[in-house]
Amino acid sequence: MSYEVNIEYKDDLIKVYTSGAANSKDSFNLLSSIVTSCKKHNCYRVLTKSGLTSMSTITAFDHIKMYEDLEITNRKYKIAWYVAAPQMRERVEDIAAMLRNRNIVDVYVFSDYAEAQQWLLQDK
Repeated sequence: MSYEVNIEYKDDLIKVYTSGAANSKDSFNLLSSIVTSCKKHNCYRVLTKSGLTSMSTITAFDHIKMYEDLEITNRKYKIAWYVAAPQMRERVEDIAAMLRNRNIVDVYVFSDYAEAQQWLLQDK
């Protein structure tokens, strides 16, 4: 299965939609595109609706270096990931916990899209 991505600026958020299986290259390209969109719109609140179907453990751990290399940091970014599939939510929650525990970025995972959006906008 291929990996598909759509990114748009809407409702004062960078909205990201993904589907399919992601490898490290896909993840890096996605994050690079998010950074570009954030800079273009001067908006660093990112709402990701993930249709991720699989991700290896190695790819998950690669996210730490990707976020650091792309300078996706607490100083600017606030990221909410909505993941409907429980099996993938656990993998994404692991990534989010690693990023938060290393104080890299403010990122949380949600099982409810409206709740994710509300969290992003709560202190705007």
